[in-house]
Amino acid sequence: MVRGTLEVESDVNAERFTSWGAFNIRGLLNAGNVEIYLYGPCKVREIGGEKIVVRRNAPGKFLKLIKTFFFAHGGGLEVEVIEGDEIYLEATRAKIVRGNKVEIGPECEIEVVEYLDELTVVPEAKVKVQRKIE
Repeated sequence: MVRGTLEVESDVNAERFTSWGAFNIRGLLNAGNVEIYLYGPCKVREIGGEKIVVRRNAPGKFLKLIKTFFFAHGGGLEVEVIEGDEIYLEATRAKIVRGNKVEIGPECEIEVVEYLDELTVVPEAKVKVQRKIE
């Protein structure tokens, strides 16, 4: 569990990865369950896992203030590739998202989404290419 900031030069492997803060992982983030609560800019080359959830989350007034400050200065998740069984994303910029059940939420910019079973995209999200995997 990460609370605050994390800087990693290579890969991160875990059964469960939960982050409440900001991070920069220069390699692969691989975990069975990935939960990222964005309270600052997050960057990773690739994410792989069974269940992947990325949310902007600020339950208190102080945290809302911090969130407003960080997101006014380029906050969100930047990633090249996300692969998982179940994926839910908010405030994410990615080149490729690939999964069985994929939900693209608010403030996302995705170049390509490939899905097997189900894809949901909110109107505020930007997805250039949607491709169902046969």
